[in-house]
Amino acid sequence: MVLLPNSRREAAVEVAENLRQTVSQTEFRCENDTVFATTISGGALEMTEGLVSVADLVERSDGNHFLGDYLSSLLRLAIT
Repeated sequence: MVLLPNSRREAAVEVAENLRQTVSQTEFRCENDTVFATTISGGALEMTEGLVSVADLVERSDGNHFLGDYLSSLLRLAIT
């Protein structure tokens, strides 16, 4: 989780996309010298009146991530 105080959602989305691109273009190396690549997924939430604590933010974030994964899997099923 990355917290960006005093930032708007649009700025957070840009940071998330830059982070996603950087990670996807980076080769990682294990202790046994095995090289691998990975990707990350994420999203952005803006603190609103309905989100009054970090715990609320984490709960909403986890729910949105789960929903995104679920919808993505449905899309993959529809395409194949």
